[in-house]
Amino acid sequence: MLTPGDNTVGVMLGNGMYNIPRERYFKIVGSYGAPKLKALLVIEYEDGTRETVVTDSSWLTREGPVTFSSIFGGEDYDAGRLPENWCVSLTDAVDIDMADSGWDKVVITDGPVDLKPQLGTALKVKERFTPQRVLTDSVNRCMISVRIFPV
Repeated sequence: MLTPGDNTVGVMLGNGMYNIPRERYFKIVGSYGAPKLKALLVIEYEDGTRETVVTDSSWLTREGPVTFSSIFGGEDYDAGRLPENWCVSLTDAVDIDMADSGWDKVVITDGPVDLKPQLGTALKVKERFTPQRVLTDSVNRCMISVRIFPV
């Protein structure tokens, strides 16, 4: 997944069960606040050496194309809001005028001290479906028709 030279990690956060906005769903109103990111990435190179990347004050943030997300209320995505420089390396991003780019420094916040993996059953392919038709419109969007019910 890495390429020679500088690499970038891009993350989009969603509310999930962590924060349920009260805009479209009112049954459950629990919240632990706005979504947060705490990450520790261990990169193992072909020669066996390792490098650790952690989230800290050098990371950058901005609003993205997801304008609403809720585990119960769905997600609104505005592709026009996807940042033009979404995948530039941090060294390139430092050269970008932060005031004009829309990128800001992250806000350091408290969070859980110990991260624990959420264990669950492994995902397995249970059944494969063959498309009956694939339609493409004038802007290359696809609609795939799959018959999943017995005739």
